[in-house]
Amino acid sequence: MRSARGVPAFLTEWLCEKGFATMPEWRDQKWRERATAVFGATKRAMPQWLKKIYYKTLPLTVTHQLARPTMLPLYDWSRTRAFALPTDQHGWIRINLSGREARGVVPQEEYQATCDQLEDLLRNLRSASGELVVSDVIRTSGDVASAMHQRLPDLVVHWSDSIFTSELRLAGSNIEPEFDGRKYVGQHALEGFCIAPRFDSNAHEIRVEDMPLLFSQLLHRNPSSPS
Repeated sequence: MRSARGVPAFLTEWLCEKGFATMPEWRDQKWRERATAVFGATKRAMPQWLKKIYYKTLPLTVTHQLARPTMLPLYDWSRTRAFALPTDQHGWIRINLSGREARGVVPQEEYQATCDQLEDLLRNLRSASGELVVSDVIRTSGDVASAMHQRLPDLVVHWSDSIFTSELRLAGSNIEPEFDGRKYVGQHALEGFCIAPRFDSNAHEIRVEDMPLLFSQLLHRNPSSPS
C-alpha cells in the first residue's frame, strides 16, 4: 500500500478544457437531466459531516441506486471525443468511437491519432511547481479493430505521487483539481503487489508473519506442478 489523498476526479473537467469533451448548456437539457445534474452537484457540495450521516443512515443498496445516474456527467455527445469513466484509483478514459459507442463521433480512422494526442498531453501534464503528475499511460488496444470490441477504457492513467500534494495546481490549466472519497488515504502500489495462485492450505486466512514463507514457496514451486 501507499499513501493517497482521495481519488483524483478532475479528468472530466480537464478533457473539457482541452476540447475533448463538452457539457450541454442548461437550456439544452431535459428536465430529468437538469434534476439529475442538480442532485449530483448537491451531493458533491455536501460538507463532510453531512456525507457521513447520509452514508450511515441510508442502506448501501439505496445509496448505490441514487448514485448510479450521477456517476457519469451529462455530456453533449455530439461534441465529445473522449470521456472519463468512474474509477477508484487510476484515471480511465474512453474514446467516443463511432460504431462502438451509442452516440460515437470519432471516426474509426481517427482512433489512433486521438489516443496519441491524449497520451502525449497526459504524459506532459505537470503541476504548477513543474512535477509530472502522470507516471504512465496504458493503452488497452493496439489498433482500432481490437478497440471496437473493447469494454475496458482505452487509456488508463497512472498518477504519480505528486498528484497527492496539498493544494495541487496544474500548469497551464485553469481548473482546480478535485478529489473524491477523501476518506481513502491509501491505495495499491504496483511495486510489490502480488496476486497469488491457489496454495495448499486449509486455512481461510494467512497471518502476516507467514507471508514471507508463502511467497518463498510460491516462487520456488516447480512450474510444471499444478497450482
